[in-house]
Amino acid sequence: MGAGVADSGRARWAAASALGAAVAALAVLWGQGFAASADTPPPPPPLAAVTASGIRTVAVQGDPQPPRGCL
Repeated sequence: MGAGVADSGRARWAAASALGAAVAALAVLWGQGFAASADTPPPPPPLAAVTASGIRTVAVQGDPQPPRGCL
């Protein structure tokens, strides 16, 4: 085989770099579409005040269930 342009290492690196940059740009646009979608859930309502009375008490507030997808 001759040492043509298609066989040179520089041409392969240039093609691979250009392809990688194009794929990265598409990934950024795809991710930005997800971030800007209207399907995002609304923010949770503000939490009510929780107080603890006593010398050695602790006030704990929150949902006792783990977030979805954690288990």
